[in-house]
Amino acid sequence: MEIMSQPSERRAPVCGISSTAVPFIGAGIGYIVLHLSPGGDAGWSYIIYAVLLFLALLAAGVVLAVIGTARHERFRALPWVALFLNAVPLLYVILTWK
Repeated sequence: MEIMSQPSERRAPVCGISSTAVPFIGAGIGYIVLHLSPGGDAGWSYIIYAVLLFLALLAAGVVLAVIGTARHERFRALPWVALFLNAVPLLYVILTWK
């Protein structure tokens, strides 16, 4: 009797990898934007743009992590780690917003 291994039925972890990479990409872009900002009052607009971009990428990371868990992708822990990486800072900002 020959036992053949079954190919993996789960999908490729596209959303899991993307949602894990998004907060690091947002932090890198924010770092670059903040270092390009001029001093003085004009620098505040760059800071606001960097923060808004980072928050938008965190929200996109949460959406991608939820999609990754719903798709039952391979590496099942990856979307959960990404959900933690994206949702915790986003919830902190939302809950402490004045």
